[in-house]
Amino acid sequence: SPLRYLGYANEVGESFRYQFSRLVTPSYVLAFGYCTADAITSGYDVMSNPNISCDEDRMHDAARATIDTMVWQSLASVA
Repeated sequence: SPLRYLGYANEVGESFRYQFSRLVTPSYVLAFGYCTADAITSGYDVMSNPNISCDEDRMHDAARATIDTMVWQSLASVA
């Protein structure tokens, strides 16, 4: 989906750093916002999975999916 490109908004902001320096910070806000939203969505998808019967397992798997996605998206998109 086109929303995936928001993860790379900071690259656009950095490329215009010297022409429009005030746009750099908002571009990072967009990129981290996308990373956070994607991580929350991944965790929610796991929590909504009816195939995991135990609530404790579901919470553990959701936390793992959220953290994994946040780390991956942060490293792939922002770092």
